Amino acid sequence: MTTKSGKKKIPIRPRCIHGPCLLFSRFRKGARIRYYACSAYRDRKDCSFYWPADKAFPLDKARQIRRMAAGKNRASRFDSNRLSEIRMLNAKSRAFCFDCCCLVLPKETDAHNSHRLRKRITNRQLDRPSSWLPPIWNRHGEAQYWFTDETTHFLAKTVNKFSVDGVLCIGTPRLHELLHIDGKKRSFLLDIDERYEQFFKPSDFARFNLFACYFFTQKGKRHCKQFLESCQRLVIVIDPPFGGLAKVIGKTLQTVMRMHKRAHQSPNVACDLLWMFPYFLERKVTAIMPRLSMLDYQVEYDNHVHFNSASNRRPSPIRIFTSLDPGSVPLPVHEGKYRFCNICKRFVAAENRHCQICHSCTSKNGRPYVHCFHCGKCVKATNIHCEACSTCHRKGSCAAEDDTQDSH
Repeated sequence: MTTKSGKKKIPIRPRCIHGPCLLFSRFRKGARIRYYACSAYRDRKDCSFYWPADKAFPLDKARQIRRMAAGKNRASRFDSNRLSEIRMLNAKSRAFCFDCCCLVLPKETDAHNSHRLRKRITNRQLDRPSSWLPPIWNRHGEAQYWFTDETTHFLAKTVNKFSVDGVLCIGTPRLHELLHIDGKKRSFLLDIDERYEQFFKPSDFARFNLFACYFFTQKGKRHCKQFLESCQRLVIVIDPPFGGLAKVIGKTLQTVMRMHKRAHQSPNVACDLLWMFPYFLERKVTAIMPRLSMLDYQVEYDNHVHFNSASNRRPSPIRIFTSLDPGSVPLPVHEGKYRFCNICKRFVAAENRHCQICHSCTSKNGRPYVHCFHCGKCVKATNIHCEACSTCHRKGSCAAEDDTQDSH
């Protein structure tokens, strides 16, 4: 597409009030349909934006949506003055309205009389809102799963071990809360949950859409930049939705890392990463960021039945992908789930045995692996080598045998 002057015209990326949209595709009646939709919410009930990929997005519509988003964000009920006013009150004068999702001042109580209220909000509860706020759950958008206390303290201990100036927490409110209470490391929280605006100062929190690398307010973006400027040595801890595309998450992380690098002219600038993601997506993570290594630590969540050892016999599949040297990150051996491998010089899962042929501890899921001489690598102990397809898999799950049976 070109202008009248002959210059190439850059197409405008469609956007909704939650930021720039992502390009999706689906098949209908054998035809592939490409379209733009909200990057934060996949459910049309939460955001109905839809734009065909083959249709140019008008500049005036983009401006209109920007104005709508700016107006909505300026209309926020929460500001730092209100937070100061709340903190000056004693616990019995504080309340939280679950219907309106806001802290309630004494003078506002009458307007919330018929609502669901939590009264007597203590200082500890103000400091740790994720310990009592109901999680937002939507399988197509926000799905809040909060770290267990054990995982939160492990992450805090890990970042405190290294000489960093600050921690950028992306989607990790519990870690941000603990670091604030502990006071050993400065931290800044980026999260799409706007409820946190009323619990943290603008210098500590900004509402952020991870999948579009989009700050909902310029004020939030400015405060985040100021935080990055104050941290020559930074560590980013991110816990994204596991259904999100690793490629999109990686692109946002690379953008944030560039923001941090541009803020400093020193050769000593450094930015490390701790990324929570399922172990079975390791290839996708390392394809985007080859310098990351997977730790054997099993990340657990209070409110997820499958990612919590207290409610599930299987270990959590969530791991930490990090740019830190794996040998420098001690895992909690006192829990009985981890050990130190003297050959690999790193901590691994207790059942992750060292393979003398592969020269490493090869288990990915925390359970024993065995070496397959046909495949030339270690595989799950429950797998068997199949002559039909020349790979190892569970008994009865051979695709080659299925194809053979279908042909008869």
